[in-house]
Amino acid sequence: MSDGMQKLLFDPMKHPEWVAPHSPEWYKQLFEEVGEYRYPWKSQFEEPRAEMIFADKITTYLGAGRLLDVGCGHGEFALQFALNAREVTGIDIVEGFVKNWKQN
Repeated sequence: MSDGMQKLLFDPMKHPEWVAPHSPEWYKQLFEEVGEYRYPWKSQFEEPRAEMIFADKITTYLGAGRLLDVGCGHGEFALQFALNAREVTGIDIVEGFVKNWKQN
């Protein structure tokens, strides 16, 4: 704009149906619409990616111990360690995510 004024874009947080991301309501809505927590957690960066480094650290400390995954979603991370751990427990704010864990 030539008069020095900036054009303001619509603030989505002011929409009447706005749900704050990663709030309990947001996760509940995600489950109701999709039926599971879908987040493949696979970045597009060259290896080693952050999730690979994190998994290596967990493996180092885990041994044959117990793993608690808080905010486990669909269980992809917890299930990755299920064969090596003595016990794996996943909890999530949305019960349906945990019920939909898929064993490989």
